Amino acid sequence: MASLGYNSSMTPYRLFICGGAWTGKTARATQLASQQSEVIWIGTAANTVSGINERITTLKAARPSTWVNVDAPFNLVESLADARKKYPNSLIVVDSVSQWIGNEIAKLSAKHDEWQLSEAIMREVDDLSVNLKSNIGSLIVVSSDFGQSPPAQEPASRVLRMCVGRANQQIANIAVSIELMMAGVVFSTTKKEF
Repeated sequence: MASLGYNSSMTPYRLFICGGAWTGKTARATQLASQQSEVIWIGTAANTVSGINERITTLKAARPSTWVNVDAPFNLVESLADARKKYPNSLIVVDSVSQWIGNEIAKLSAKHDEWQLSEAIMREVDDLSVNLKSNIGSLIVVSSDFGQSPPAQEPASRVLRMCVGRANQQIANIAVSIELMMAGVVFSTTKKEF
């Protein structure tokens, strides 16, 4: 794979890694990011589920100590903008958009009905897309895909599936390259030419 570095004379590298849960997306992002000297890892896992703190600690410990770790379970758009401003030449990895959407749904679901919830989440997704589109540096964005899962029965699950699907479409449109992960392997790579 070519260098993921960015300079003003080249198009920024924008990779979208998408796939089902536990298919190796984070491992793939880590593998690719390890080729870079300056990496900012924006993690979106919220320490709200039993065992997640151990997983977060394990993932952070597996990354090189020179990487900057940013925890952004609820403030992804702001964290991404701040990271790019503070580290303009670094590769930024966002892991993961689907987790961030799930966090936002959990935070807002008691305050909104299903329609209001999906509208509120999509406003956040639209803000993220604007940020990603205007981001001048190299990015790797990770997200799960729920499109092949059975239809959701619960309102919050329906909103999650719909919003993640729409977010993934927006991110894929912004990405230069798209990788689909399945069973720990890159199933397909699409290179978009500009």
